[in-house]
Amino acid sequence: MNRWTLNFSHRTVVLLVENPTFPLQAFRLTQISELLNADRINDSQLIDIMGEVVGKEDPKELITSKGKETKRLAILVEDLDNYRIGCVLFGDMVDQILPYLDDGRVEPLIVVLQFFRPSRWNGMNLNPLSYTI
Repeated sequence: MNRWTLNFSHRTVVLLVENPTFPLQAFRLTQISELLNADRINDSQLIDIMGEVVGKEDPKELITSKGKETKRLAILVEDLDNYRIGCVLFGDMVDQILPYLDDGRVEPLIVVLQFFRPSRWNGMNLNPLSYTI
């Protein structure tokens, strides 16, 4: 038995869910060009983006308005159509992605940015709720 196996017993009941209350797609990818060309940005909508990390700033230490120490890292993500967008990562996300950015790799680093909030500040930026490498 491994962790990806579902085991059913004779008492297991399987029911069809006609109208699930959760999305059936793992990602709802938004094209970067849609964000860059939009007249208005709905910052209450969370989006998913996929692309290659093509640039980054050095991580910065900062103190939040509540006095908590955290880290901030800005990265630049490019899609297959060569559109680019900035993304700002905070806290644990910085520690999680840095090993992939600093390991001297020659192959591209592809990221899926999930549940990010788009905003305009000196251009278009994404702010995280979650991400996947």
